Amino acid sequence: MSYFLSEAAWVQEKEDVTNLRRAKRELSEGLNPELDPPVDLDDAKDVINDPLRNCQVMIATRMNHQFDDRVIRRSLDSLDWKGRQLLNLPECRIVHGRLDGTARKTQILRRIAHELKEE
Repeated sequence: MSYFLSEAAWVQEKEDVTNLRRAKRELSEGLNPELDPPVDLDDAKDVINDPLRNCQVMIATRMNHQFDDRVIRRSLDSLDWKGRQLLNLPECRIVHGRLDGTARKTQILRRIAHELKEE
């Protein structure tokens, strides 16, 4: 979390904005990514000729590598930046009941339970 508040992140964001602005200027005439996205994403010719898309991919790839092996975890107590709860779930209710499965499902469950006991 502290990375997002660092000077390095601020500098990198400024560079990204500058690169995106530059890439928009470099767009070849007649290519408008918002109106004419490549029909086939496997068609490398369209992607290579689109400096804006190439810049966006470069930024996304860099950010993806920066946060390898990290996970954002939310819990019931997680708050947003204004201090409000992120998850507004109703209270958990546990309902006990009996389910009668088919003979095949019962056989599978017994086999799994037996295998787990052997471990």
